Amino acid sequence: MLTPYSRCLILAFATLATHAPAAVPSGFPLGTWISDEASSRSMGAKAQVLRITADDGRSLSFSLQETGSDGTTRVLKWSGVYGDAPHLIEGSAITFAVNHGPNGSILICGHRPEGIRFEEVCRVDPGRRRFRCDGTQWQSDGKQSTYVEIFNLQR
Repeated sequence: MLTPYSRCLILAFATLATHAPAAVPSGFPLGTWISDEASSRSMGAKAQVLRITADDGRSLSFSLQETGSDGTTRVLKWSGVYGDAPHLIEGSAITFAVNHGPNGSILICGHRPEGIRFEEVCRVDPGRRRFRCDGTQWQSDGKQSTYVEIFNLQR
């Protein structure tokens, strides 16, 4: 049986094999991103503020402030290398990994401690002021759910 990390790497390598980049792939533009709650279909947080502090196409660092439907707020931080093994997000028990996908997309995968596994494909719009992540999560019993998270750059 493949681990969630193995599945994420296989997906990333399979998509990159047919779309070999000529240069370092781009990632998320730096800045403060606010979730578009009206357009998103999120599985968790009611509101999100994402701060991309570093992304040179090789490594990514961010903080994410989430406000839940009950009004509680938490801040998560993550820093890592594209293509590296998933590791814990600071402030949570969620593991997280990023990879480059086809046509400039960014592939995110990980798992939550409740046995939930997730995968997302994120695409930054050509104007680089909006991005969308289409995600799927699987519960330990195999039940599958989909979600969409859309963010707008605030700078």
